[in-house]
Amino acid sequence: MLAAIEVGPEFTAGHVQSLALNPKTNELWFISSTARDQLASVARLNPQSLTPDLKIAFTTGSGRLGDELTFDRAGQAYYWTHASQLRNGNVTLYRGTISSTTGVHFEQLAQGLANNPGFFAQSIGL
Repeated sequence: MLAAIEVGPEFTAGHVQSLALNPKTNELWFISSTARDQLASVARLNPQSLTPDLKIAFTTGSGRLGDELTFDRAGQAYYWTHASQLRNGNVTLYRGTISSTTGVHFEQLAQGLANNPGFFAQSIGL
């Protein structure tokens, strides 16, 4: 099994638990900053060098960016807010786009999830 693992150089990554493949563009993205005192940012991981080759900073307009990221088959990106931020256990989902040419744009989704899955949201998937 170890022969199949390739280790890249060390770099400061943020929350790579969010590493997600955009199936439309075949790019790997992750949330690279989630601290309250920083702009939200996502980074694209270069699969050859195993290092980020693009970082995009942006404002969310509604608190901090969550820790989870996923994409649907059409290339739409999704995240939800961190459970400790949620009032009364409500889940807040966001959908948008992440692009090296047009930047990052998200909007809150109207959805029917009334309760979060626990104290910390650890994943999101479609």
